[in-house]
Amino acid sequence: MRKVPRLKALQILTDVLANGRPLDEAIEAFCTGGNGKGPPVAPEDRGWLVEVTSGVLRNRGRLDLAIDAYALKKKPSGKIRKILEIAVYQLLHQDRVFPATVVSETVDFIKSEEGEAPARFANALLRKIADSRDEWSSFAAPEASAPIAEKAAWANLPEWWWGKWEKAYGFETAQKIAEASSSRPEIWFRLRPDAKDSLSFLESGPVPGSAKQKEQASAGEISSLPGYAEGKWIIQDLASQILENRFAEILRSKNAKSSRVLDRCAAPGGKAIALSWLGMDVTATDTNPQRKKLLMSSVARAAPTVKVVDENEMASQAPFDAVWIDAPCSGSGILRRHPDVRWSKKPEDLLPLVAIQKKLIGEAFKLVPKGGLVFYTVCSLFSEEGKGHLVEVLANADCPVKIREEILLTPAGEPSSDGFYGVVFERL
Repeated sequence: MRKVPRLKALQILTDVLANGRPLDEAIEAFCTGGNGKGPPVAPEDRGWLVEVTSGVLRNRGRLDLAIDAYALKKKPSGKIRKILEIAVYQLLHQDRVFPATVVSETVDFIKSEEGEAPARFANALLRKIADSRDEWSSFAAPEASAPIAEKAAWANLPEWWWGKWEKAYGFETAQKIAEASSSRPEIWFRLRPDAKDSLSFLESGPVPGSAKQKEQASAGEISSLPGYAEGKWIIQDLASQILENRFAEILRSKNAKSSRVLDRCAAPGGKAIALSWLGMDVTATDTNPQRKKLLMSSVARAAPTVKVVDENEMASQAPFDAVWIDAPCSGSGILRRHPDVRWSKKPEDLLPLVAIQKKLIGEAFKLVPKGGLVFYTVCSLFSEEGKGHLVEVLANADCPVKIREEILLTPAGEPSSDGFYGVVFERL
């Protein structure tokens, strides 16, 4: 492996971990040269960078356990720790690499960046990990009585994050969620109902309307696959598909005709498109102007009957039979697809998000009549962003409401999906 990809990986991880920049933005900036640090990278190097940086962030807690097990006198920090995390990820998670090559390249890189002494330290440490590669490739789960630092590191989570999950779900379930959240995500398709038979490169998935690529399907850009331009499918995780299917079932049970639904936080458009395909009359909006452009592009391709409006037009379009609020949240349920979130979020980040969520729920009840539904969802597994809202909503809503149904989906569930909490309120 040449030096440039390793340096770029270090730069990307530093940007994410030190500056809180989203991983996809950091990859784009450092791979295209848009940040002023070097020329664009080759496509094959970009693929390596995506794999390695996302892999380090998914497995960082356990990588650090391995590093610290052999750094007995002084624990490495800063740049050297990040370089070692990259190398240890390669040693433990990339089957097609030669350990000796990884060690040699990393030592040379550290020597060029930090000097002779750190390079000698890295050489000794990495050789020990390489020699015990099989042992470190499978980390034994700690006991419930273990120190929280050990449990959090095994879970690849900050201590405060692990503490919330263990308190909310119990030790064993929290471990299962954490383990599943450290895996690579699968790519799932949602099919337009009339398109299934024309897409031979796909096979049916576990949720009605879902599909995934057959193993022999050719690789390439998603937008180059058959049916994309015609709007025959969208990329969408199983959790969203489960929630959409269930909400449509509830709406059909209340209204034999097509229900009018407002998708309040609609970008990038998957929910609005799916609800339209499921027979709903959908109006969609989003507060973010850039995301609204993405929403308009998505529905134009796949569901042109969806009506996209400005936020200030919602009241004039009301009443709706139902409002769906997929609220801004911590993203703690989508760590497989956004592994950087676990390291960039802080406990204090939740307070403003919870305030926004409360505001959106309260506003939604004003847009539905008696008997109307408000579906609140978050891709979060923190209780204060989900179930924690219920008592206050029931006590303080401007109108009488009841809870019709709650839904909890986790990566440890069957089928494995993103983590989501959802609740259906009915206005009385």
